[in-house]
Amino acid sequence: MKMFNGCTLSNNHFAAMKTNHTISEIVKSDYRAAGVLEHFGIDFFSAGSMTIPEVCTSQHIDRKAIEQALDDLNTHPGHQDPHWNYAEWDTRFLVDFIVHAHHNYIRETVPELLRLGIRVAGESGRPGAAHRLRMLSQDLMDDITRHLDLEEEVIFPYIVDLETALRENRAFVAPRFGRVESPIGEVERMHSRALELLQEIRTQSGHYEIPENATPDRKAWLALLKEFDADLHLHLHLENNILFPRAIALEAELLNRKGFTTIWFG
Repeated sequence: MKMFNGCTLSNNHFAAMKTNHTISEIVKSDYRAAGVLEHFGIDFFSAGSMTIPEVCTSQHIDRKAIEQALDDLNTHPGHQDPHWNYAEWDTRFLVDFIVHAHHNYIRETVPELLRLGIRVAGESGRPGAAHRLRMLSQDLMDDITRHLDLEEEVIFPYIVDLETALRENRAFVAPRFGRVESPIGEVERMHSRALELLQEIRTQSGHYEIPENATPDRKAWLALLKEFDADLHLHLHLENNILFPRAIALEAELLNRKGFTTIWFG
């Protein structure tokens, strides 16, 4: 059985999602689907609003092959990664997971990525593809690290407090930033920019394919870029597709039930 938006789904219902639901909804119900889509060259963020039939038509992809691969998530679960239903996680746990598993990963990994990039770019002694890739990587690291403090110091605590206020059935003091859509919108714009850079990095690196004659530094750099890519996609999925919509819904429910104890200011 599968879960979708808190409801139990049979395998037949999950199969119906391939036609009737968007790619974002499919990935939200089972994140393993992201790996299947990536195998067929589909980025679930850029194609998130499309259905499987629509993206197959748009990108000239064999629809039956994708549907069979998605079916295999159900019929051969032993051959797939574990299925964690992130959408069902408690809000505080989800926030803690994002911070400890993803934000900390970024902070720990970025210095090594930049160090390796500088070494690889300097191997030839002149500007070239490695230099362009290093500059793109630098831009991505700058963009993605810039908003971590905003999330951890402002957005995440507010979301957790929202859930607490709802659970305790009490009104809530209005934050200085107004409605939560304001900081979330700012962060999502940063995420969009990061995803654009990541797509360009994928292209410039040949999707992280390691040349046979690559130096040890180049091998390590491309492997770490590929790992960073995968981690960032899950990270942004958890925020854009699960936590942020939940925050907006929590705030709306709180305002409908109790309202803020003060007028908005800021």
